[in-house]
Amino acid sequence: MAGAKVNDDLTYDPLNASGADAYPITAPTYLLLKTKYDATKANLVKDYVRYLLTDGQPIAKDVNFAALPSGLQQKALAQLDKVES
Repeated sequence: MAGAKVNDDLTYDPLNASGADAYPITAPTYLLLKTKYDATKANLVKDYVRYLLTDGQPIAKDVNFAALPSGLQQKALAQLDKVES
């Protein structure tokens, strides 16, 4: 992912990424959120996803996943800020 060009909406082409350590074919996993929730749910959803994108990243290694590159992490956090109540 470090070499992939990720768009602001978090889409990217997962095929043939550049870099010596890049896999030639990968499959992105997306977490789809609504942009509007009631106040209670909005805060819960945002807190959970924020945890996944920040403090939860070290856990990825334990289940054979790579942590997100910081650029992608920042773009995902920016998208999360669009969720409102």
